[in-house]
Amino acid sequence: MTALTAPTGPVARTARPGGPSIRTARRLLAAQLSVGRWFWAILFAAVVVLGVVLHRYAEPDASVLAQARQAGIWFPFSMHIVLATSHLAPHLAAGMTRRTYVRGAIACAVAVGALYAMLMTVGLLVERWWYLANGWTWRMQVLGVETEQVRAGLVFLDHTLTFVLATLCGLLVGAVYQARGGWWGTLMLPFTVGPILLTGGLLTVETLPTAADVVGGTPGAIAIVVLLAVIVAFAFAAVARRTAVSRPSA
Repeated sequence: MTALTAPTGPVARTARPGGPSIRTARRLLAAQLSVGRWFWAILFAAVVVLGVVLHRYAEPDASVLAQARQAGIWFPFSMHIVLATSHLAPHLAAGMTRRTYVRGAIACAVAVGALYAMLMTVGLLVERWWYLANGWTWRMQVLGVETEQVRAGLVFLDHTLTFVLATLCGLLVGAVYQARGGWWGTLMLPFTVGPILLTGGLLTVETLPTAADVVGGTPGAIAIVVLLAVIVAFAFAAVARRTAVSRPSA
């Protein structure tokens, strides 16, 4: 009889790869990375070419890759709009729940944002090493401060805050368009895209000294960005759980 009892302990845990939310997140993440890898391959290739060309004909004194921050914001933002407008119906048609979709989509957005931030951080470290090896000047801004050093932790935090908020806003924009249609989706853009613009104002050198002072300095600015991300995630969950989805005709 003991030979027929269900396994327990580590064996039982490894037999189950994860709950439905985790499996949903993995599936969505795989779809995002299948496109994202080409984005990063093209971006890094362009940075190398521009670095060589610019230093042949001029004397740039700043990081080229750091200028690609906006691309790292708006590309995953747009990809998560696609996710939010195209995955809910097939997810429900497969017998899954809205809860697993919402949890999986949010987990995917956070993972993509963090992964993009890690790639940007590693890329900046390599770029700085390349510049210094050739005697070139390298500089970038981290949390609104100009620096010639790569403080990997701060660089990762800076980009993670920005990229994660961008992916979550992409989910919210797509969910609102799907739930309310084109007119309401467009009218709501100041609220669904606004958090990205506000984050840019809080974390960039042009406005950080003024904006951050109002909210208690850089720690206060970081806290506000984290709060914005939480609010956007909850807003997406609320909209997605109430979105009417038309079932395909038989």
